[in-house]
Amino acid sequence: MQKTKTFKYLLPAVYHDGDVSFKKALDQLAFKGSLQNAYINDISYEGDSKYKLFLLINNLNPLFESLLAVIKEDRCFVDCYHSHGSYYMLVLEVFNTKAYDNFIESKYSEMYTIRYLTENFKIRNRFVPSYHILAKTEERRKQLIKDFDLPEDFDADEYDSLLDKEQETFNVNLIWEQHDTTTEN
Repeated sequence: MQKTKTFKYLLPAVYHDGDVSFKKALDQLAFKGSLQNAYINDISYEGDSKYKLFLLINNLNPLFESLLAVIKEDRCFVDCYHSHGSYYMLVLEVFNTKAYDNFIESKYSEMYTIRYLTENFKIRNRFVPSYHILAKTEERRKQLIKDFDLPEDFDADEYDSLLDKEQETFNVNLIWEQHDTTTEN
C-alpha cells in the first residue's frame, strides 16, 4: 500500500502537536508495522471530517490495546472504530488548521514555517524526503529537472502534484479490492 500525501505531509502536524506519550505510542505503531496509512476522510465515517486525520491501524500488534489507551488520552483523539478484518481507523483532530487548509489546497510549501520544518522533519540529523517538497528546496528542484528532463530554469508553485482528494479518502471497498488483487498475483 503506497503511502498517501496525507501520511507524508499532514500526519506530522498531528504528531508534533501531541504530548510525549502520544508521540511514543504512534512511534510504536509505526515501528511495529501497525500504522498502515493516513487519510483526510473515510467514506464510512459519519461525523464531520474537516480538520480530521484518519489513521488506518492493524491491531495485530500485541501492544495495540495499551497503545490505543495512551492515544485516547491525548487531546488529538476523536474516535476509533473497526474498519475491516484486523484493521481499525483512528480519527485524530488536526489543530494546525493552517497546515490542513494549505494541504487541502495543494499548497504544500505553505503548510509549515521553515523553522518548523527544520526542527521536525529530521531523522538521525537527516531531512526526511517530504521536507524537500514542503520546503521547496533546491535539491528537490534539481531532482525534478533531472527526472522529467526539464529546462535548467524550471520552477513551479509547488514541487509535488495537486492533491487528489479521492486518493486521500479511505474507501474500504476499493482498498481491499486492490489489496486482494495484489496478494493474488
